Amino acid sequence: MYRKRGFKQLVKGIAFGLLILHRNHIIHGDLHLANVLLKVNANHDILRVMLCDFGMTRISRLLLQEPNSTSVQPWVSFKPGYAPPENRTAEQSPEAPGDVFSFAIAMWHWVQERPPTSHEAPNGTLPEKMPNAWKEIVMEDEDEDGMYSLARWMTDADPKKRPTIEVVMRELRRLGYV
Repeated sequence: MYRKRGFKQLVKGIAFGLLILHRNHIIHGDLHLANVLLKVNANHDILRVMLCDFGMTRISRLLLQEPNSTSVQPWVSFKPGYAPPENRTAEQSPEAPGDVFSFAIAMWHWVQERPPTSHEAPNGTLPEKMPNAWKEIVMEDEDEDGMYSLARWMTDADPKKRPTIEVVMRELRRLGYV
């Protein structure tokens, strides 16, 4: 029950946190559930969601329109399952599409109580068929198919095809999450 009640608040909090970071040209670079703090009341209602652990945070060379900048250090995620395909080696620095990818994996982790396995998401993208747990956690009156479709879009193997956090926010508004 706690996971079901808290899903909407979790999604809303992470989305607003990433929106603030990305609007300021900052990439979190290591987003996963252990880096999301929750303030809850005695009834386990989520009152506040805060992103934390900014040790891998970088200024975005793409958001600053400096695609050839070499000031950004290569990066490999410390959390298995959350790294987008383009960041699974140290060849490419994290960028905004990677944070969006990790956000979708965090939603999956909350719903499934674990990150997706390589069998479930062989290319990093979420499975085409929505898992039953997703249907149980996402409230009945919400567009569960729309939310899952958004999460799948956020994990597109091609980072250029993933929505920006602004587009994610627009979709979350449409779905009644913000």
